[in-house]
Amino acid sequence: MNNFNIQRFGKVFSRLMMINKREYIKGFLGFTLIFAAIFVLSCNPFRGEALTAAEYVDRLTGASTVYAIILGFIFVISGSLVINDLKNKQLKIGEFMLPATNLEKFVARLLSATVLTMFLALLAFFAGDLLQMVFNMLLHKGTYASVTGMAVDVIKEFKEVVLANEELYTSTIVFGAVMINTLGLYILGGMLFRKMAGLWTSVALVILSNIFGALFFGFAYVLDRYTDYVVVIEDSTYMKCLTWGFIAVTTIGSVYLAYRIFCKMQAVNTRWLNV
Repeated sequence: MNNFNIQRFGKVFSRLMMINKREYIKGFLGFTLIFAAIFVLSCNPFRGEALTAAEYVDRLTGASTVYAIILGFIFVISGSLVINDLKNKQLKIGEFMLPATNLEKFVARLLSATVLTMFLALLAFFAGDLLQMVFNMLLHKGTYASVTGMAVDVIKEFKEVVLANEELYTSTIVFGAVMINTLGLYILGGMLFRKMAGLWTSVALVILSNIFGALFFGFAYVLDRYTDYVVVIEDSTYMKCLTWGFIAVTTIGSVYLAYRIFCKMQAVNTRWLNV
């Protein structure tokens, strides 16, 4: 059996979509209702008067910010759902018996947990936008505005500003890299923890961040207080390479370690930490 066969991978991915379709539908409907409620409530549904275009822009912009935060949260937390559906021994045995390699099964699960979840969240955004337009037409005497149209305009303007500003362009790339790095850590956390993997991974990351932060500032304080060294953090090429190297190593390392844990999975327990 080859290490990775695209046809086998397609069948494994299709099977995952079929057996989890109820969860996908429930998630899509839930996200749609949440987004529609956020958009409708932001426009003061109890006012009952027609709103101007400027009022819609002002009110829906704040709601779009909330949506962006929720979308970012969904993006990183989705990594912890790679084996979330393997809840009992029979499901685990069925997964092991599939005529496919561990790499094919892991990649299929990784894509279904992250890419498919993000696709459903975006689709729910469009559906929620349609619902809010219908409700606002009924509540505000026929006036309405499209959040999707506003988002497209904002993205176009942001793209032009980013391309024209080198510092903002770099910051945007760094932010994207940090988000992907966080996703990798949540993928690893999803393989380590048994229950509520997203919550326990968040707790673990907060604790580790505080520990490393305390060690770093403690070391800097000792150098500054008890030695003649001067602690300076330079924005040099060396520091940039070191930062990007750290992000790349931790991201790739987290996903690879998650894959190795997946390969060692047993029917009795699929996580290392029985939390």
